[in-house]
Amino acid sequence: MKLDYKPLFVKAYEQDLNISRLAQKTGISRGHLSRVKKGSENLSTANLLKVAQVLLIDYHRIGELFEVLEEPEIPKKKKGDEKIYGRRAEDKNYGRRADDHLLEDG
Repeated sequence: MKLDYKPLFVKAYEQDLNISRLAQKTGISRGHLSRVKKGSENLSTANLLKVAQVLLIDYHRIGELFEVLEEPEIPKKKKGDEKIYGRRAEDKNYGRRADDHLLEDG
């Protein structure tokens, strides 16, 4: 998932924090914050919480700052996978041990 972090940096600038000062206060490298601002990297949850703490953002409201730019891609099922699972589900003896059949015959 790709997020737009610009509102976070706008909030920093409103508090007179440029990237260098934000990096100092959070302990996150200036280069990493710069790449996050450009959109080439994301912040980890731990780093996002550090930034929120410095910017005095309530943890419950962090999500309101972001806009999702790109949704994650959900892997599609392969046609072969469906056939295998379907066959097993239809097999009445699936999951039974071989000696269970002997008890029924006896």
